[in-house]
Amino acid sequence: MPAYPQQIPLDEVRTVINMIRNDQVRTNFSVFLLNAWWVQGYAQSMIPLSAPNTVVAQGAFDGLETLEKIASDVPSPQMSIPWELLLQWLIEEILRQFKTSVLS
Repeated sequence: MPAYPQQIPLDEVRTVINMIRNDQVRTNFSVFLLNAWWVQGYAQSMIPLSAPNTVVAQGAFDGLETLEKIASDVPSPQMSIPWELLLQWLIEEILRQFKTSVLS
């Protein structure tokens, strides 16, 4: 299996966004999962290994909006992307999509 990407996987980010927005996950879950795998891998690489293990309540966090921000404006070092929250949201979204696409 290839290593996670070193650069933001913009094509994969856009694919995840489009599939969720256009309700296409159910018809092609494997494509969604592959692209989400690349995005979450990059998100993992952005979280320092020394980061404390904390459970974060998502509350008002909008993962899709954050992905759209990344896709429309490639993050610079000055842009604050909450990678931990994005990773948490993406994993939960993968599970939610799995339940509705594969298990139903």
